[in-house]
Amino acid sequence: MAIDTARLEKLRRRPIDGLAFKRLMEAGLTWLRTNQQVVNSLNVFPVPDGDTGTNMTLTLQSAWNEIKDMGTRHLGEMAAAFSKGALMGARGNSGVISSQILRGFSRGVHDSAVLDKETFVRALSEARDTAYKGVVKPVEGTILTVIKETALAAEAALGSARDAIEILEVAVRAADEAVRNFFPSSNRRGWWIRAEKVSSSSWKACCGIFTASRWRRRR
Repeated sequence: MAIDTARLEKLRRRPIDGLAFKRLMEAGLTWLRTNQQVVNSLNVFPVPDGDTGTNMTLTLQSAWNEIKDMGTRHLGEMAAAFSKGALMGARGNSGVISSQILRGFSRGVHDSAVLDKETFVRALSEARDTAYKGVVKPVEGTILTVIKETALAAEAALGSARDAIEILEVAVRAADEAVRNFFPSSNRRGWWIRAEKVSSSSWKACCGIFTASRWRRRR
């Protein structure tokens, strides 16, 4: 898709504050709710119980309920409330891991009123570390792999990135590349190849990256 450069520059002039974060989370929840049954049908790890989409939707709905009436522009406050809602309403393995990602992200932006590139990278790193620590036996080829590769790419880009929007672009590409690179062929167990879609969808939905990337593209 072509990049709408005029819109991109307009976005760069706007602070990514608590209200911007709120809009992203609402859009992410809407995207996940729309694709809930698709994610359910792809759910094959750790068991093919077909409820990953449902569990993640319920988890993020709980998170959204916590902030839907909030009007704070402080990013840290909005992210903390969203994380709290996700933790309180986490459903299933996918919901728990997603809530841990959001918990880490919230820690990374705790004292920040707006999102700059340094804060964004720190938040992604915290999200990765918190998610891995929250799982007794981390399994690659899941949402954990996607957040790990996304954080690593963001860390590597920090020195050269212009701003948080550019870090966002790097994060979007890294999430997509993690799916392609870590699950590329049929010589892995069959569920790995199908689970890639669940992993990528889950991460993008819960963190708003998938939706945020649409800010800079023509529909």
